[in-house]
Amino acid sequence: MADKLRPPYSKLEQLEQELRSIQKVVNTKTPGSESAWSPPSPITAFSATSDQAPSSAVQKARPPLPIQLTVPSARPPEKKQKKVGPTEARILGSILISGEDIDYYFSKFLQHFHPFLPILRRKEPDECYAAQPMLFWAVLYVTSRRYAKDNQLFGALVEHMTKNLWTMMASTVLGLDEIHTILLICAWPYPTIRFVTDPSPMFAGIAMNACVSLGLHTGRGSHPQFCVGSRHGYTSTDEEASSTWIACCLISQRTSASAGHPPPFIQLSDTRCKAALESTYWADLITTYELQRFLNRFHMAMHAQTSTVGSVPESLVATWENEYEVLKPLLIRFDTEISRILKLAALLEIQLFYFMSPSSITATNNNLIINANTAVVNPPPSSPTSSTPPPSSNPSLRMNTLKAFTTARSLILTALDLDSRSKFISHCPGILYRALTDAANTIVYLLHSVWGPDSDSLPPEEANLLAQQAYSAIMRCSVREQDIWYRGSVIMETFWSFRSYVPKFDSVPPSWVSRGAAGITYACLERFKNGLLMAQKSTDGVNKCLEIIQFRTDQSSGTNTVTQDQPMTNNVPASDPFQDVDWSMFMDDFGWTGEDGVLMSLI
Repeated sequence: MADKLRPPYSKLEQLEQELRSIQKVVNTKTPGSESAWSPPSPITAFSATSDQAPSSAVQKARPPLPIQLTVPSARPPEKKQKKVGPTEARILGSILISGEDIDYYFSKFLQHFHPFLPILRRKEPDECYAAQPMLFWAVLYVTSRRYAKDNQLFGALVEHMTKNLWTMMASTVLGLDEIHTILLICAWPYPTIRFVTDPSPMFAGIAMNACVSLGLHTGRGSHPQFCVGSRHGYTSTDEEASSTWIACCLISQRTSASAGHPPPFIQLSDTRCKAALESTYWADLITTYELQRFLNRFHMAMHAQTSTVGSVPESLVATWENEYEVLKPLLIRFDTEISRILKLAALLEIQLFYFMSPSSITATNNNLIINANTAVVNPPPSSPTSSTPPPSSNPSLRMNTLKAFTTARSLILTALDLDSRSKFISHCPGILYRALTDAANTIVYLLHSVWGPDSDSLPPEEANLLAQQAYSAIMRCSVREQDIWYRGSVIMETFWSFRSYVPKFDSVPPSWVSRGAAGITYACLERFKNGLLMAQKSTDGVNKCLEIIQFRTDQSSGTNTVTQDQPMTNNVPASDPFQDVDWSMFMDDFGWTGEDGVLMSLI
């Protein structure tokens, strides 16, 4: 009866008592554990006394914890593993490339091409292929330009890269390996390009955006604030990030200048990038970058001037030239083969703007003015009786013209000297080919101009030898017949061979002012073609052309048995300057079927 009268919550009280007894057992302390609270040791983790509130004095005594700026990546940095076993063979279309040949191509690339653009981090063929197959094929493409063991390999690689590079670049995220692929193609462009159809500026722009998306412009690899989301797994060291960004900047600026485009506006601090590349291993890359950075500032000033008034005062160009000479010891700190060529190429690039001074731009010297005033496209050059003032009337321009000629000659001779010892021209990138082309055009043009050196300072024999050296240097840039360098060399060689049928030019090298220094090359090639159109109108010139063409045809068919030691008939020279010339290509290029022909094969 008593149990029935017990309140209903007695069971709850019983449970509460059981919980209290359990708590007493858990919180049982030893006699010495009742000591007063003492501040935690500086080496004790703060979480161990989270139920206590430490005083401010204790916080000051505690050393600050280091701030961790990095976050764990989705995957740890890749460790370099030693190569195990032979290199795996690869198949490209119907071509089987053995592992031994692949090792050969990679070895040649690292020995001869890599020093010009030392950004490749995947130096083992199998590792490179696993990371990005297009990068692997790009390495073979560059090497096979000069060292192909299979005659069909280079053509197959050009076709493969042309078809698949766009697919690779269409990816939402591009990592370092993809960027390196793009930069290699920009540095050693396809043999199928023409001067103004070269996609390198577009490729460089894509690479630039990819670099910024990964934070490479900060000079820091695996940047935690950029390598997030879909880019979280892309890892790189500070050196890899910095060298890639530096290379991307210089190629973007260089390809824009070579194409005659306005210079890219890159105003980012490069202090951390250059600090990460202090080793002498990066000396040539930093030198190339510093020179191109100076030239980019120069081109921005020149473009602002030409877009505003259509010309550049000689005094402004002279100011930049003097500044370059003052800064040159700071820009070029090591004397190497590459730096010797670069400093001459940079100086010539500045001096070419002397030909855009108001006194040098005439109605026959700028196609923009010609097209605005007349309906004639690519007219023949004016005769020596034109109203163009003689060199004696402008001593300043005369002196600057001879300076540019001297620099161009030094550039060509230095390149040929280096090529004779280390095949420098065979290995250097296309951006240096353009510098040599500018130099060769300047030489050939001024040797046939009243503004060039006179016969007292440069005898005809030496002038002829220099012209041959100029266009032969461009021929050495050619990687296969019919490419842009082959055709450019043929244009200069052919013009020089028939120069006696063309009146001397009465002006400095012409220019397409809106295309910057690149316009000098375009305008000179156009002038050479127009000069040959004039030679076509000469009966003697046409007869000589036909005789040489017939001689080459007979020689190739084996019907001509005349040796170089025997006298030749029909006034055909004993030393034929037109060997290896494809005459059908020659006639198409120069528009021999009509005066309106343009250099579509080059431009």
